[in-house]
Amino acid sequence: MLPPTDKSLSKLLGEAPVLPDRALNLLESLCIPAKESLQPPNGDRITQGLSAVWVLILLRPPMRSKCLEIALKVVAFYIGFVPELKLTLHLYCP
Repeated sequence: MLPPTDKSLSKLLGEAPVLPDRALNLLESLCIPAKESLQPPNGDRITQGLSAVWVLILLRPPMRSKCLEIALKVVAFYIGFVPELKLTLHLYCP
């Protein structure tokens, strides 16, 4: 896996002429580990996945809602892992 600062994945997805739904499924699986996974979440993978999601949100308006849904799923998944996140969300989404 590439380092979290590498933008290759974001660039590839941002410049691809067409993105199938499988590409979004791949991004979601990078950010959220499978339920049956015995390994803890990998921060580098999460960073790369969310960076690519953010690029798609900014550069591809037709995909924006699907990418925002992925970002929301990531937040919902990790809210139990990061107590500060729960407090921050409460401030913005009472």
